[in-house]
This record gives sequence, structure tokens and C-alpha cells, in this order.
Amino acid sequence: MAAVQLGVFESLGAAQSPDGLDLAEAQRILGLPARPTRALLDTCAATGLLEKESGRYRNSPLADRYLAAGSEYSLRNYVLDERWCWSAWERLEDALRADHQLLPEDAEGYHAFPEDFFLDFLHGHSLAMGERLASAVDFGAAVRFMDVGGGSGAVSIALCRAYPHLEAIVVDQPPVVAKAAVHIEAAGLGDRITTWPANIFESPLPGGCDTAVVANVLHDFSPERAREILGRVAAALPPGGRVVVLEIVPDEERRSPPLAVAFAVAMIVNTAGGDAHTVSQYREWLEEAGLTGVVVTAIPGRMVTTALEATKA
Repeated sequence: MAAVQLGVFESLGAAQSPDGLDLAEAQRILGLPARPTRALLDTCAATGLLEKESGRYRNSPLADRYLAAGSEYSLRNYVLDERWCWSAWERLEDALRADHQLLPEDAEGYHAFPEDFFLDFLHGHSLAMGERLASAVDFGAAVRFMDVGGGSGAVSIALCRAYPHLEAIVVDQPPVVAKAAVHIEAAGLGDRITTWPANIFESPLPGGCDTAVVANVLHDFSPERAREILGRVAAALPPGGRVVVLEIVPDEERRSPPLAVAFAVAMIVNTAGGDAHTVSQYREWLEEAGLTGVVVTAIPGRMVTTALEATKA
């Protein structure tokens, strides 16, 4: 977090420092004394975020892709989110007793973000997840899909890049989709991806879609609210329409993988009722919404992501 906030990965990127920086150069650019500069950069090198050779430091490919601000996949704001969450983690015992997050919250019970920060909070992460979804689930038969709770439009961008015939509608709150349009235009996909300002619990959802994608949304809500979302999404699709859910999922006994199990604690810190829901819960909710033929695809990797597909009868 400190390295991101200090601009280490912008200063040591290939474009700015093709030959890397020595300690004195890095110290001058970062505005730090010598000892903290060395300690910080050496730790980043030891963990694989920087490369160090002959006393010179430069970004690793990992840092260039995921931590430098200029990368489309940058997780910079994902890291800096902890500045707003930190006080809640300090009070984790209180949050567990209250069964509710303790930070200032928005209308849906999620902790509030500075407005200019929110859109980019998960864009790089969601873009990578969208690419993994595109490789794991076949969208070849889909023509037009709604990206429900689509945020920055990252998943729509990834799927439309992978499937050149696809069109998408990003559905989210008006301030969110207004900013999503910026990402969509930057990706050169304004002719295939449109936006639909809506409260997904109250507003009509778009018609004319044969598929709905609900990616990394349902974990933010209680089982009752998640059911409500899936019910409204299913109702907006024609018979034969397909719903695709992408989520981080623990096993049925909630024993593993560790990251997915611990994600439930993060939801207590960050949301009013969110949870790491299981496959059996998602299956039940999809079937309650009138969707059948549930197909479950585990997507390997540290995010223990799972895709669930179902079709409207």
C-alpha cells in the first residue's frame, strides 16, 4: 500500500526508467531518506514486485501490469481501498459482534468511496476476471447480454473483445454508468457496449437481451437480496435466455480454499449483509428464479472463481 501510494511503480516503470534507478536516484524521486528507500525497495524486490540487479531497481512485469497507474489492468485503487477499510479491520471484533460493517455506507450497505475513486476501484481486477470468464464459458451463441451491476464495464469489455459479434448493456447506478462510458470509449467499444442507468432492485432492466451476466455482484448482498436480484434478472430474459454468474466460492463445508473462506470475513468488514455464498446456494437461487440446467465451472487460480450457467425455462 505504501509503495503504491508513494508512486514507486510509476517511477520504476519501463517507460520512465528503462534502465532502472539506483538507490540515490530512487531516493530523490520518491522524496524519502536513504534507509526507508532501501528498506521499501528491497522488500518489493524480495516479494517479486521489483527486480534488482547491480544495485538498480525496476518494475517486475507483474508490477508493470497490475500496479502501475497507466496499465489498463492496474489494481492501484484496489490496493488503496485499504486506506478506507483499515479502520474497520482494526475494529474487526466490533464488526463481528454487530454483524454489520462499521464504515460510512452507501444506500446498499456497502462502505462508501470517494466518488472519483469508485469507478476504478475494481476495473483492472474485473477486466482480468472477465478475460478468465471468456475463456471458461462459451458465449458463441449469445448475441446481446446485460451486464448486471456491471460497474466500470470491464467484464463487458473483456467479453466483447473475446467475442467480436457480441453486444452488451452495462446496468448500474446512474453515476457509475456515466463513468463506465469513459472506459468503454477508451476501449474503442462504444458501438457495441451501451449503458443502462438503473437501480437493480427497483428499475426496469433492459429488454432484447438473450443473456445476463452477473459478475462479482451477489457476494455483496444477503441471501434474500441475492435471490431478489436473480429473480429480477430472470424475469427480464425471454424463454431460453441464459444467466451466467461469476463469483468467489468456498467449498460446501466452508473449509477451503482459505482465500474464499476468509472472503466471508471481508464481506462483514465491507458490507451490510454480503457473504461468500456456496455453489449449492447459487444453484438453489437460480432454480427458484425459474432457471434450469445449472452448469458449474471452476476457474482455477488464486481467486477461486466459479462460473454458474443456467437457462430460463
